[in-house]
Amino acid sequence: MNMKKSVILNVNIAESNILWCNISSTIWSYADLKLKDIQSRFNKYVLYFLPLMI
Repeated sequence: MNMKKSVILNVNIAESNILWCNISSTIWSYADLKLKDIQSRFNKYVLYFLPLMI
């Protein structure tokens, strides 16, 4: 009985770890996209305003 419980517990921990990995990778890829978007906007502004400043 004890063995079964520990196996079930281990499976649950593994499942939650996989779920957490999926969630965190989703968050990171979203953040990465956002950063790239901000970076490209920033680059556009720089390209637009730099000639005006010179």
